[in-house]
Amino acid sequence: RGVPNLIAVSYVHRIDDKHVAISRQFFRKTHANLAENPYAQVAVMDPFTLDTYRLDLRFLREETSGPLFDILQSRVDAVASQTGMSGVFKVCGAGVVRKVR
Repeated sequence: RGVPNLIAVSYVHRIDDKHVAISRQFFRKTHANLAENPYAQVAVMDPFTLDTYRLDLRFLREETSGPLFDILQSRVDAVASQTGMSGVFKVCGAGVVRKVR
């Protein structure tokens, strides 16, 4: 179900011990896949230690406004500004997912 694909995301935000939010800018195919099969996996790298962590996730919902969405938009704006890409990255949604392991 769904066609597996690999994408890079700009920002993963820790909500609590069991939930993270993932910025959605461009991933139309992934968004459609998650509607059909809500399970996903993300690799997150610590920018200071370069340690990588693999998270097995289950998609719960997408938020397109509100405090969580605003946090992700501001963080993505900051990343874009630092890389000379201001105005290019627009967050379409904040995908809220639950860690399954």
